Amino acid sequence: QLYPVSDEIEIVATRCGVLNAILWWWSADIDETHTLSNEPIAVNGAHETHWHQPMLPIGPFPVRKGDRFLLKIELSDVVGQKLSFTLRPADPSASSVQFWKPGPQGEVRLPPEPLEEELAEWRTHWEAACESQNSLLARHTRQGDLVGLATLQKAVLAIIAHPRLFGCDPHVRDRLLLTFFGISFK
Repeated sequence: QLYPVSDEIEIVATRCGVLNAILWWWSADIDETHTLSNEPIAVNGAHETHWHQPMLPIGPFPVRKGDRFLLKIELSDVVGQKLSFTLRPADPSASSVQFWKPGPQGEVRLPPEPLEEELAEWRTHWEAACESQNSLLARHTRQGDLVGLATLQKAVLAIIAHPRLFGCDPHVRDRLLLTFFGISFK
């Protein structure tokens, strides 16, 4: 059965830090000797491709080495376009669980954005950034410049992976994900 399908996997934090997103990719065995994949070269991927790696922003929130999380993935439609994700601590006594708060039905969820009001003031900066990135993307797309587009994707991944380093607030991060990786949260 291809759909609906649901599975839950355990993810373990390999070091202390801040969890910002989950990145995943696919591999398809064409035959016994050929495989097609969009696995990033940085994690042993064999080929550069024009396919994007999907990314799910889930933070930022602190984690400690050894913290375990359960990630539930659900595919709910015929063509595989409706994915949903649920992330929760596997061990409610883990030290990083203090950053999660119970929801209306007692489920564990991420804390609200503490700077939501301040981020709203950056709307004009966000719109200018969106206009600039759309112009840059359109220029490479019109020329069919796959190397240029791949380079833009790499730069966007760096920005999304280290949002504080680049001063990237959630509005800009979400727009970058939508534009360069086809992910929307609305």
